[in-house]
Amino acid sequence: MVAKTSAYLLSDKHRAFTTYAERIVVLSSRLDRGLSGQGYVFGAIAAIMAIRMIAVSMSGVVYDNASLDPLFWNALALWLVGFALRVWRPNLPVVYMLEATALMLMAGMQTTIATSAIATNGVQYVDPLLAKMDAVIAPWLDWPSMVRMIADHSEIYAILNQAYVSAGWQPLLLIFAVLLFGKVEMAVTFVTAGALSLVVCLGVFAWMPASGAFAYHGITIADVSEIQVSLGFDFLPILEGFREGTITTINRDNLSGLVSFPSMHASTAVILAIAWARMGKWWSPFIVLNVLMAFSAMPVGNHYFVDVIAGSLLGAASYYLAHRLVSVSFEEPMAATSANILEPSENTARLKSEFVPDSSSGHVVREAA
Repeated sequence: MVAKTSAYLLSDKHRAFTTYAERIVVLSSRLDRGLSGQGYVFGAIAAIMAIRMIAVSMSGVVYDNASLDPLFWNALALWLVGFALRVWRPNLPVVYMLEATALMLMAGMQTTIATSAIATNGVQYVDPLLAKMDAVIAPWLDWPSMVRMIADHSEIYAILNQAYVSAGWQPLLLIFAVLLFGKVEMAVTFVTAGALSLVVCLGVFAWMPASGAFAYHGITIADVSEIQVSLGFDFLPILEGFREGTITTINRDNLSGLVSFPSMHASTAVILAIAWARMGKWWSPFIVLNVLMAFSAMPVGNHYFVDVIAGSLLGAASYYLAHRLVSVSFEEPMAATSANILEPSENTARLKSEFVPDSSSGHVVREAA
């Protein structure tokens, strides 16, 4: 009787140890799968942050930590919450929405800050070169006349303005849609492609800054009075302020978007169009929307035609590279795990069925399969 009691006690201890061991193995597996493919996004963000820190250290401008750092830490906290939820509930891929949102915020914010710091390097504007490239690529295009003609047709211009600002909400809608269908890998690929494009655009901006097609071609706010996006006009005074030294502190009040060669809007439009196309024919209206977004980078976003062409090529290349990288490292997250981290009762029952007392020796033995 004592031998049997000891055997059962040993059996309980063995089962408890095995259950905890399984929890650790399953948790490790979920962490590994949850991080699949995301290393490339973090690598891109780290590259952007490195460019920003180097530019700040070389520029002599003051980086307002109290104003800017909380933005990064809040985004990182959001990512951690999303990642923890996805590890805890792997069968709910939609929770990746939190991670994706946080990653896009971190990448975009760090790019904007880096743009301000890079602006101080004083590299000569390349607008004459970009205008010359426009003339070579599209000799039939009279850029100023085209912009003024579109602006005179308020309905068309309003549509293009809305297409341009859709870059703010389309990524979130796309990620939510693909996650509803359980396509986490596609969502990670999209975020990775966008981050890779930002790194390239920022690197090119450091060596090829431009004042913008509006300023070069003499387009004033009066010429495009129906414009709904002020970035094309607002960014230049800030850019000039950093270049001339009249703005000496980088904070939330003097951040501006990246308006340069290649067009990030055109790149984003192509990345979005490819992702929507992979979702199926029912999402084809979004492909049309992104064609309009890429085109709107000229009359709304203050870009040269060559900016749009280069941005479109960059978007296609970024998505292709992101797809290759993510597909190699990615595993569909965690739906088919054999154990539950928080509720191991099923595993305990299975273990009880596998371990039985041996009546002849009094020891616990594993039942033959």
